[in-house]
Amino acid sequence: MLIFPKQIKLFTLKFVVLISVKLVVTRSVNCPCESQSLCRINHFTNHREVTVITEKKSDFKKWTWEGLHNVIHVVNGTDSEDEADLMCYTHSKKANYGILVRMPYSVEMTKSDFDTWVNNSIKRAKKMYAEIIAVDLLTIVGNCHMDEDHAQIAFNFTNAFAKRVHFYNRKLSCILPWKPPCFGSNCNLTSDLINSGICDTIMTSPDSFITDCDKPCRAKATMPISNVIIGTDEYLYHSKVPVSMFYVGVPWHGYDYKCSKYLGNDEDVCMLPQKNNSATCDFQSRKKMTFYDLDTIYHNYYEKNHKWSKLYNSNYFNVNVTNEGAHQIWYDSDLSLYEKYKFALDMKLRGVVIWTVDDLVNYDQGDAQEWHWLMHNMMVTGEHKEGADMSMALKAMAIGVGCFIGGTIIGAIITTIIAKKQMKLMNRRYQPPFQKDEDDETANFHEDDRYL
Repeated sequence: MLIFPKQIKLFTLKFVVLISVKLVVTRSVNCPCESQSLCRINHFTNHREVTVITEKKSDFKKWTWEGLHNVIHVVNGTDSEDEADLMCYTHSKKANYGILVRMPYSVEMTKSDFDTWVNNSIKRAKKMYAEIIAVDLLTIVGNCHMDEDHAQIAFNFTNAFAKRVHFYNRKLSCILPWKPPCFGSNCNLTSDLINSGICDTIMTSPDSFITDCDKPCRAKATMPISNVIIGTDEYLYHSKVPVSMFYVGVPWHGYDYKCSKYLGNDEDVCMLPQKNNSATCDFQSRKKMTFYDLDTIYHNYYEKNHKWSKLYNSNYFNVNVTNEGAHQIWYDSDLSLYEKYKFALDMKLRGVVIWTVDDLVNYDQGDAQEWHWLMHNMMVTGEHKEGADMSMALKAMAIGVGCFIGGTIIGAIITTIIAKKQMKLMNRRYQPPFQKDEDDETANFHEDDRYL
């Protein structure tokens, strides 16, 4: 049968209307939110941002949303039926929603295995209308055992993933260690990822300071401020990462270390076991503790009976001390967290990443105010305000912070010296991070000191 022009036009019109109706219905059905507008990919941007990582172990509606810009959900597997409510609520607060995936790597992994992981990650991001995909690269960048050839492997894997992410108009945030990863003498991976347009932003992991390559095996702070400064310096001035692309990771948790040997008295050192009598430290045996856990289980230590490490600028305390050993618990206090927030603010970085936001939401209102006051008011406005309903604990903390800034914490300690040296570098031409200054007071400081 012949179809004449008028019939073709009428048929085409009906076909277009039918397809359009089908597309509208499909979009409405697929969007899990009450409003279709909450399923739009918006890419909200700010010059200074607070990003939070969540494992969705808390009631997100109780979070202090004012000043939150990016919410990144740690996902496992491919199921996403429990994510929709968080995504919808995040978008309703004019914040970006993202998912965090960990790039797999092993010598046994095949191309098919990698492609499957990529497809599942992209499918998850599309289904959940995520603006951001944060990819944890800590496994693939490896540790001290990787050689120079591995830099190209890490680049190729990340590049292949980035192409798919950007094709679907998503932003890729690359999660890297506290300082740029090196492979032998090759430390160019980070700059290559930036210059090639692979990573839209860089986030540092606060759990990357301690690895099983560390020697000697001893308990220590999760992320000392001195290392935040040194690592940031290397990212900005060696790897040439723009400040507008860089986030500092901040831990809202601590660790309980079981000592294989405890050196008491003035040393106060918790030595850790080694794996199978090897030279590798057994850091996997440590137990992660949220601030809520610490306050609930060890309230007296957490509030007042803790110790302050001048080396790491961090809180710690010892429990169950016997002749056979002890437990040493390290965590950040309001002062040590303040240092990290203030550093990010002073350096005009893109922002901070809180790992994880779930760790504090079970607090009572007074404690919640204390921590959110530090995070939001300072990072978003650059100010610290005391509300009329601020708790006495918060007021005391604010006074303490003021004293801290005034200079009550003094002393020629190694960490402070390093921090001052590195801060000077921020305002002058780049100098190799470990080049010795003529008046360097740390010339006799050695990383392999058995107590460091």
